[in-house]
Amino acid sequence: MLPALGPRCERSSPIIIRRTLATLTKLRALPHLTREQVQAALDYYAETPELVDEDIERQKQAYLDFHRQRQ
Repeated sequence: MLPALGPRCERSSPIIIRRTLATLTKLRALPHLTREQVQAALDYYAETPELVDEDIERQKQAYLDFHRQRQ
């Protein structure tokens, strides 16, 4: 069962709620992570979203480039 999203999320747009649920579902696939590790990652993202987003985009591009080269 997913944790309650709380009043803040309930007032949010349906898109934010869907993204939150998707994220929580993905976290279930990583049971080896502790709550503290997940919180540390969320805190880091809250402090430096630009750096994290750039890194995600770089990794995505590297993945796509790798698979294009294999075709």
